[in-house]
Amino acid sequence: MHRLLVILAVIAVLATGCSDDGPKERAAGKTTTTEPAPEPYTDYDDHRSEQYAGTSNWICHPDLAEDECGELDTTVVGADDERRVEKAEPAEDPGFDCFYVYPTTSTDPGINSDLDVDASEIDTVRSQVARYASVCRVFAPAYRQVTLAGLSKGGFSGQTLGLAYGDVLDAWKTYVNDFNEGRGVVLIGHSQGSGHLSRLLSEEVDPEPGLRSLLVSAVLLGTSVAEGQLKDIPTCTSAEQAGCLMSFSSYSAAMAPAEGALFGRGGKGKRAVCVNPAELAGDDGLADVVVPAKPSLVGGTPGLEGFTTPFISLPGALRAECTTKGNYTFLGFEQAVAADQRPVADLLEQRLGPSWGLHLLDANLAQDDLIEVVARQAEAHRR
Repeated sequence: MHRLLVILAVIAVLATGCSDDGPKERAAGKTTTTEPAPEPYTDYDDHRSEQYAGTSNWICHPDLAEDECGELDTTVVGADDERRVEKAEPAEDPGFDCFYVYPTTSTDPGINSDLDVDASEIDTVRSQVARYASVCRVFAPAYRQVTLAGLSKGGFSGQTLGLAYGDVLDAWKTYVNDFNEGRGVVLIGHSQGSGHLSRLLSEEVDPEPGLRSLLVSAVLLGTSVAEGQLKDIPTCTSAEQAGCLMSFSSYSAAMAPAEGALFGRGGKGKRAVCVNPAELAGDDGLADVVVPAKPSLVGGTPGLEGFTTPFISLPGALRAECTTKGNYTFLGFEQAVAADQRPVADLLEQRLGPSWGLHLLDANLAQDDLIEVVARQAEAHRR
């Protein structure tokens, strides 16, 4: 465990630097403003990629014969432990896309991973982004990230991070050039993935009106984005707001981050962005948790075994609130109902210690809320 903590601690360098118990129906957003549909972005027209051409080196892609984001069936578990299976399929013709970059999860022995993805990478992608396929086309590239082993070998150098970011940029340009066709897109990342997307937003999207016009929203989880860090991409304040940023780092409300904690500090005298998706979804802060049934490095939780569906939904299991304590602004989670029969307390266990908070579950603790919010933002973006 000590070695795991040492290895994982380096992840923070990139991550910080750079009722009815069923899942809610995806509500359509409403807006009074009518905007023309965005035009396809053409400044990448000269970009050619052998690495990401067609469906090469994509873990999730709408044209893949075997898409890792294709199995969405979910067991819904109510507070009284009543269970029902909700069948689900990827949306047939969704109106927007999701471009996702996964966190540090590769078990390859080198400093940078190869492009032959391992089980940990696949499980993480499924856990964090597969269910978004119910509302958007999901594009999830494999990339030569800094691995878990690489972190203990000084892997967060300019060269190794540059290799990883170069892949993300290559995949992004290929997606925009070959597949986007003027569609709205949500950028989704966690930890190392958020770090790469934060750089991509700063260097590619924020300064370029043509790319900003495509942005439905950016969801950067398990990282610290300072308020005002992006000049022309504001913080989201509504589910009917498009072209904005959602970001937060998760901690147990009962164990708020102390000085030296890894996430939630904006730096340079500015607060870290904290957007509560459970509030934006209109649930008064009650978070709809979704975790994978199969244990994995990120997203899994003890106490939930024996399910036949790939996902388990725990609607309204937690209460979430953005909180500032000292230099930290974070999304604090606590059990919503004392009589809840589900293993909610296990969700609040900070398994890597208080400095990490609930980092391993950032993408899961309010997943259904996030999915609803981006769907509503996409509707607003289309109008």
